[in-house]
Amino acid sequence: MQNRPTKIEITQVAAMGANERLHYFLTRAIEAEEIWSLGNANGWELQQRDGRELVPIWPYLELARINKIQKISAPSPQATSLDHFFQNILPSMIEQKIDLEVVCMPGMAGRLITATDLYAILEGMLEAGEYYLEG
Repeated sequence: MQNRPTKIEITQVAAMGANERLHYFLTRAIEAEEIWSLGNANGWELQQRDGRELVPIWPYLELARINKIQKISAPSPQATSLDHFFQNILPSMIEQKIDLEVVCMPGMAGRLITATDLYAILEGMLEAGEYYLEG
């Protein structure tokens, strides 16, 4: 199991489109069995964009760190297990109508996805060992 991206992989991720980064996130988060975001003792950072509350997420510490460096005042990278994210955090986000920004990179927005849609995709992956995105 790969626990961190290589420098070449980080460069490749930065060149990916938003949908490709979503596929990348899903694959790597399942492999690493953890999810990273920016936060503090009170939880993950919420961001506002176009009237939506968002939480940025990454499959690796290194990718979260790259985004922390770009925002001096940003909270520190924090991880949670994939299981905790799926069983507890995503259902809470669904209830609170908080969306996710998947693998944003400096100067590039991530793939926006509702917590409901991400939950459904992860549920399918975890149950079947594979996933499909429509569109």
